[in-house]
Amino acid sequence: PDLGSLSRYVRRPFDEARAWIRDPARAFKAQRASARVKARARLLTRAHAHARRQARRSAALRVGDLGDPLTPPSPGTMSSGLNMQATLVLCVSYGLLYSVQNMMAPNLTMMVRTCGIMAAQQREHRLFPHYILFTHKHTLSHGRPPPLPKASEFGFDEHERDLYLGANLNMAFSVVCLPLSSVFAYAADVYNRKWMYSRLVLVGAASALMMAFSANTYMMLFFWRTVSGVAITGAIPVVFSLIADWYGPEQRPKASSGLSAAMGAGVIVGQILAGFVGPIFGWRAPFVLASLPGFVAVYFINKYMHEPTRGAKEEALEDLIKKGGSYDKKPTFGTLIRALRVPTNVLLLLQALPGTIPWGVIFVYLNDFLAQEKGLTIQQATMLVGVFGIGAAVGGIGGGILGARMWKRSKPLMPMLMGGSTALGVLPMVYVIGSDLKTMPVLVTISMTFLAGLLPNINGSCVRPLLLNVNTPESRGTMIGAMTLVANLGRGLGPSIAVMIMDTMGGRAGAMQAAVYAWLICGVFLLTMAVTVTADVKRMTLAMKHNASEMAV
Repeated sequence: PDLGSLSRYVRRPFDEARAWIRDPARAFKAQRASARVKARARLLTRAHAHARRQARRSAALRVGDLGDPLTPPSPGTMSSGLNMQATLVLCVSYGLLYSVQNMMAPNLTMMVRTCGIMAAQQREHRLFPHYILFTHKHTLSHGRPPPLPKASEFGFDEHERDLYLGANLNMAFSVVCLPLSSVFAYAADVYNRKWMYSRLVLVGAASALMMAFSANTYMMLFFWRTVSGVAITGAIPVVFSLIADWYGPEQRPKASSGLSAAMGAGVIVGQILAGFVGPIFGWRAPFVLASLPGFVAVYFINKYMHEPTRGAKEEALEDLIKKGGSYDKKPTFGTLIRALRVPTNVLLLLQALPGTIPWGVIFVYLNDFLAQEKGLTIQQATMLVGVFGIGAAVGGIGGGILGARMWKRSKPLMPMLMGGSTALGVLPMVYVIGSDLKTMPVLVTISMTFLAGLLPNINGSCVRPLLLNVNTPESRGTMIGAMTLVANLGRGLGPSIAVMIMDTMGGRAGAMQAAVYAWLICGVFLLTMAVTVTADVKRMTLAMKHNASEMAV
């Protein structure tokens, strides 16, 4: 550098200091504007460098991926490297969003034990930290949580525990929230998805925090559980609509497997956190710990995620995108009717109900069932459920990889994999529920629990990519929302059905085993899709080409 540039570099801090002294407001605005310019420059520099590297590797670049290697890509057609960066942020935030889903399960009985004491403590000082200290001191001095008060103090016996804290709160989380959350299914096909997703993550984190500090009555607990369900259920169509426009049909199962793994990891980490922190500090403390990372995730979503161009990864729209056009067809009621006439869509909706009933029962009751009926400690039960969650995560990742390979080789192989693994998942799950785990070898119990999570979750990482691949861009969010509605209905009704048949089936164990057999029905619907999927993919491709030709005119 020359002497003049060196002099300016030395004087810069003093000039900035004088500007702050003379006019702080103007200096603050100038600093913010400079920061935005620098951030935009860094983003364009990374995209430009990645485009040049890709150009050197291959002379023929795929249309709609990087575009001209000498021109930084637009936000709608970002490179695969930036797509991976955005997907990583998406997966982490998605896992954080799901971390509160099953956080009450390890402490259902403890919530019953502390309800009466909580009411007495709140009448005295009304502050949540006092209750945490009270529970902590009692646990340290007596080696256990506060004792169970009389039922008249709070009105919950064991049956009402399963009904009000299990079935009804799960119904609020999965079903009551549906009218509001279904709005996001339509909005995902029309509005900015990055903006919607960041707000949903913010609402999810806030609702978890309010579960700890504001749920002083059962109705407030029910309300904030519903709000949490709106955030999670509303995020599903938004997230998978983004994945559909970041990746092509062959890569979508792999991206979906990452989301499935993040969801499973979030659920199980939240449950383990509740299982170890809850018995010491009370059932509310884990909700506080789970909410804080969610607020941080909102910042990273706004900084590192981008809004893709709709239909940019579809081969049928190559010519339209290459000419600078965009696929801006909007969903209508007729779009939904046409989508419901597609055989694969109908089968996907039919499999969602029996496929999610067992998951609803497992998420709500398995941890407390292992601790109460099987005689394990809360920590042992939580660790065994952790093994189940690890199996589910491995099944989600492996299912996405296998599903992508089978889709590439022959499209009917993917639904065959989904149906076979779901039906086989009944065997290890029935073993875990029906066996005397305290007398069985530890290695056998862990292996069967791992398989019980792995096998049925292979379907989870493939079912939504399959739905994306047989629907046009303007109907994807709506159809994912419809399937989410049916799936949430199954997850919400599962615990309620289990409560109703517990007396008939011989208690919790019989009711849970009866629910698990619904996976056999789900497997039949999935296997049937092997007959319909190829024709439906061809129909979807022809429909997009027809729409693109109309837009090009």
